[in-house]
Amino acid sequence: MGYIGEGINLTRSAVETSKEEFFGTYYGQSSAEPTVDPNGNPITDGDLYYDTSEDALKIRVNGEWLSLRTATTGYQEFTATNGQTTFTVSGSYTPGFVFVTLNGVVLADGDYDDSSGTSIVLTEGAATDDILGVYIFDTFSVADTISASAGGTFTGPVVFDGDISVADKIVHGGDTNTAIRFPTNDTVTVETAGSEAMRIDSGGNVKIGTTDNDPAFNNESGTAIKKDHIQISRSNANLYLNRESTDGSIVEFNRDGSTVGVIYGEDTGRLGIGSGNCAIRFETNAIMPKNATTFGTQDNAIQLGDPNQRFKDLYLGGGVYLGGAGSANYLDDYEEGTFTPTFNNVSATYNTRIGRYSKVGNLVYIEVFMIIDSLDNTDGSLAKIGLPFVTPSNNSIATSIQTVGTSTSSIAINNYQFSGVVANDSNDLLFSENESQRLTRYNTSARFNTSGRFIFAGFYRV
Repeated sequence: MGYIGEGINLTRSAVETSKEEFFGTYYGQSSAEPTVDPNGNPITDGDLYYDTSEDALKIRVNGEWLSLRTATTGYQEFTATNGQTTFTVSGSYTPGFVFVTLNGVVLADGDYDDSSGTSIVLTEGAATDDILGVYIFDTFSVADTISASAGGTFTGPVVFDGDISVADKIVHGGDTNTAIRFPTNDTVTVETAGSEAMRIDSGGNVKIGTTDNDPAFNNESGTAIKKDHIQISRSNANLYLNRESTDGSIVEFNRDGSTVGVIYGEDTGRLGIGSGNCAIRFETNAIMPKNATTFGTQDNAIQLGDPNQRFKDLYLGGGVYLGGAGSANYLDDYEEGTFTPTFNNVSATYNTRIGRYSKVGNLVYIEVFMIIDSLDNTDGSLAKIGLPFVTPSNNSIATSIQTVGTSTSSIAINNYQFSGVVANDSNDLLFSENESQRLTRYNTSARFNTSGRFIFAGFYRV
């Protein structure tokens, strides 16, 4: 019979003698993991022992004892009769999945036949009281493995406790147009239809639809999510935000962890922006003062600027209500300008003509300075001067017309102190000699000198 080892053809007593040497590799049975071999020598990889506490054969691999799984029938032991060759196990086994020892010596494949699946048949008969050990192992197949060369498909979750090393790319669904590529050790890219769709670089920056680090600054379409900010560059709206169900903040802005302002939406379909009790809401054709916390109205509670933080200019196409909301508080016009005063209906030549006005609402203040070289005071025409705005009804000038100097230096004969009235539905200023005559008697050119100065200031309504 061909036993493994030098003593395979020795008698049973000689085998017993060589058994001690074999214990350097196979330790026999033990209820605890050995720390040295039976001879007291250090344990080496490949050594074996049978763990009786686990009913399992164990092998030393990389400095650890690993269990070789056995079938439910596990280990079976037989005491031989003289010349016995056949040993029938309890149950059955799969040929090739047994481990056979004789007196502790592992038998080689040629020393026995296990093809029946029920019995171990020795090539040579055993001696009386020889101990035959049979270790029976379960058959198994690795069902969910992926071939390193041929590849395959995972159908369930895959968890990695360590790093993943990828040489080039991971392809989605076998479609080479959709893949995750690892071109270098510090960059990951996602490809779609053969072109780069997203990139993650070693700095933790994510670029979507662009390879530009600063698409917004370089007018390059795409999105860059960086460690300290986000850039989005598109030819249409860059950011779409939606609040569902209730009124409230759509965007909150914080400083050192505290909210400093919000952009909010209401079920009216309106947008508001502000902080605390100071906010504005954008209506269809108005901007309304609001509260950014309660979203309620803020009537007569929010001011625009202050004495030390003023706005510069205010441009209005309409009017302004000052001190109240009634029509009496409505101011719809303020204007300053110049005009050229001229005697109407009277032939005259001029050295100097200066006219200025200020219009506040429907009240006009005028200043006139004239030096007249010649005036025809013989034709008897009604004397009047054109003003910059038309009045809807008779309105007296609030201040009498002032002439200066002597009769020779004033256009007014005998230096009269004229009063004036603006003609109905016109911008013509008519002259009277005094206040008592200003609405009943107007002067013709005959009441003026042929030359002189004419100076006055006053108010009228339009």
